[in-house]
Amino acid sequence: MTPSPKFKPFMAYLDPGVYKDMKAFSKRKRTPMSQLVREAIHARIASGDVYTAAFNAGIKSAMKSTLENKASQMRFPSGKTFGELVCDDLEKLLLVEDEKPTDN
Repeated sequence: MTPSPKFKPFMAYLDPGVYKDMKAFSKRKRTPMSQLVREAIHARIASGDVYTAAFNAGIKSAMKSTLENKASQMRFPSGKTFGELVCDDLEKLLLVEDEKPTDN
């Protein structure tokens, strides 16, 4: 089969377990593996990246839960609570959404 002229060839190496899982998923969904790769790349680099949004939502949920926990209210000599210190570290994990590159 000759690739469509609208596609550029690309090669990537996958962990054998990931390859096996992707092949099984491809079969179940009746979607070519190459299409799954294109969709994954598109989702990862698209504006409004769902991966980044979901990851950040999980971190923010953990921060909220930490601050609401009564045990996290213990204060340290610094004046910050245990929960605030944990949230300071969690906040460093938040992903910054990249701006979508423009074609010039």
